[in-house]
Amino acid sequence: MDETRKTSREPGALNYTQVISLDVAAQVAISARKPVYRAALLARGITDETLDELDLAVSEGKKEQAIAVENDTGQRVSTQEEKLARKELLAGLREVQTAARQKWTRSQPAALKDYYIGENLPNMSRATLVQVTEGILLRLSTQTLPGITPETVTALTAKRDAYVEANKNQLGFIAGAKARRAAALEHLKTATDLRIEVQFAADAAYPFDNPRSAAARTEFALPEDRRFVTR
Repeated sequence: MDETRKTSREPGALNYTQVISLDVAAQVAISARKPVYRAALLARGITDETLDELDLAVSEGKKEQAIAVENDTGQRVSTQEEKLARKELLAGLREVQTAARQKWTRSQPAALKDYYIGENLPNMSRATLVQVTEGILLRLSTQTLPGITPETVTALTAKRDAYVEANKNQLGFIAGAKARRAAALEHLKTATDLRIEVQFAADAAYPFDNPRSAAARTEFALPEDRRFVTR
């Protein structure tokens, strides 16, 4: 069975089946360039251009895999940043709500709803929490609360912006990782097709039933006791 076709599993940081497949393709290309094998393979249509294309597909595939992992790391970092930004934003909102309670609880309790007092802010979705924050900032543009200074409002605005930005970064890294993995798969397919082409040529040049073919078949990742097939 051709091991490089096992690529449907959703990858983690690295899909090791794909890593191994590219390594095998790279080794086959190296073997095909060795002088001891070069003439036999060239006679069967394995040109330098073929090997150059194989080398490029392997190189690009590995590069895309590496960048995908970098995006995974960026996603994890941005996820932590988003959690911290949310925590800071909730703290800023609680400060405003406390000031609203101080001002309105006794004299005008209905006004507390303007500051979403009684709502479960920690359990709100990201979009709802941002909307709530914008609503409170709008109230603060026309109302004053004890202890809530212009600097407090500026800081709350900055916390809202940091939370929004952290989410954008996270989504960007997620999209980047997906795109890079898709590109890696395309390069892997090219490398696999070319590697198989080289292996078929080597299989014909160094048949399994010739005892002197053992070393060559090992170098080209061919089975020792049967012909090379794919399915």
